[in-house]
Amino acid sequence: MTRMFRVFVVLATTVALAQTPRGYTTPGFLKPWEFEGQTSDLAHGGATAAEMRALVGKMLELRELLRASPVAGRPVGYNTILTGHFEPFNAPERPDLKAGDFPLSALIWFGAFPQEFDDHGKLLPTIGETRLMSFTVNALPRWVDKPPEWRDQLTDVALHPPHYPDLAGLPHFGDTVVLKKNSRPLWLPVNFEDSFTLILAHRKQAVAGFEGTATKLRKDYADYLEPAHRAERQATYKIAARYQKDPVAFLAQMDKVDRTGEETLRKQVEMSTPEADKYWADAIAKVKEAERDFASLSAAQKAAPACYMDQSSSRNPDTRPLVSFVPVGTPRCRPVIRPNWKYFDRTLPRTAIQLLTIMVSDCPGRKPSKDGNPAGCAANMALLHSLDWEKVKAIMAE
Repeated sequence: MTRMFRVFVVLATTVALAQTPRGYTTPGFLKPWEFEGQTSDLAHGGATAAEMRALVGKMLELRELLRASPVAGRPVGYNTILTGHFEPFNAPERPDLKAGDFPLSALIWFGAFPQEFDDHGKLLPTIGETRLMSFTVNALPRWVDKPPEWRDQLTDVALHPPHYPDLAGLPHFGDTVVLKKNSRPLWLPVNFEDSFTLILAHRKQAVAGFEGTATKLRKDYADYLEPAHRAERQATYKIAARYQKDPVAFLAQMDKVDRTGEETLRKQVEMSTPEADKYWADAIAKVKEAERDFASLSAAQKAAPACYMDQSSSRNPDTRPLVSFVPVGTPRCRPVIRPNWKYFDRTLPRTAIQLLTIMVSDCPGRKPSKDGNPAGCAANMALLHSLDWEKVKAIMAE
């Protein structure tokens, strides 16, 4: 589900919309939609009907806590929704992981939508567009980004999200606030050896692309020269010549086309070598560069945690590895990490809430609306700060 959410209500007649009255003092409405529990979302993970009912029950408890806040339950100047659904286990980078080994996951969306009125100032039952905030249970944060050095690789290795000041007394990483049930880390460090494995895989993949193209060109050229294929083309030309005003001239033209095609393919094959193709040669040089950098590391350095010099304005996957990847502790670097799939306590029931992540997006850094509109991020942050977190922890302790 995207962070920007649209819901359209079709009215029986066309209603002209007016601007929301200034002051934002009109009581709004709450659409407390039922929890949308699609059993198929969790069935593949071996969840039983009883487990799914238990999880829905806890999510509805959480929803009622959200609703108890005036920000969500008694909106003024905006309208709100609370809706939720199951979250199936998803880790395509790790086919070795099985859904049945992890707790069940679900989420609740909160949205504070700008109000719309008709020409007579009557509040319309419409919901348009806003910045949503999600409350997800039992799912490790998956929004961390990968460095360009291996962005095309199927891996869960990424960069540690930025650590910002706490929000509502909770740790704030990237665009997410986290409430944990245990002290285990959410991410684990990745060493230089594993990082270089991914760097080399990316660079070798580029070389393999050139090799694959060259192989196909050589095959196409050989096929073109094959006598049987040449005879087939000639036979096709002769059939087409029957319908031309000047068959002899047509066949002469097609012979020229045939020879031109052969010459074009020959030149393409000649140019498809590292010696003739600068980009191919550069790709090979980049592989050798990474291999030299890796070989220059001692055993202890290879085993040490890696950190990435994240200069977003000049991110370049072709930068020398030992320029981009430095020891942890280097100023302005981001540790290379992977999810700690062993965070969850498997001795607990699968319905136990062991982790709550709240996606706040870019709301914490947004400036308030100039006209004081309380919808969107303003309401999201107000809700976050108004929640009774001790009661949330009590649900997690069940």
